[in-house]
Amino acid sequence: MILLGTANQLRLAASVDSIEVAGVTLQVASTLNSLSVILDQRFTLNDHATAVAKFCNYHTRAIEHVCHLLPESVAPTLACSLIKSRLDYCNSLLHGAPESTVKKLR
Repeated sequence: MILLGTANQLRLAASVDSIEVAGVTLQVASTLNSLSVILDQRFTLNDHATAVAKFCNYHTRAIEHVCHLLPESVAPTLACSLIKSRLDYCNSLLHGAPESTVKKLR
């Protein structure tokens, strides 16, 4: 479970550390991963942008290591299918995000 809100709202709810739903106690977390989108309490998407950048950098380096083994036309296709698709996934959530968050993805 995650609490979303402004700084004031989160400060007021700071004493809430768990909630019981249908007899199950859920702990409050600082982030929540839903459908590969990492949400934080202030909805800055900073952790999400960091994870996407890390994923893209990893796969870029992996493609560089095997690029010499691939036909010329395959490497760009592989890069687009792995990296561009990850950058495009749920990017509409980043509308209005802080510049520092968006800069990580450039």
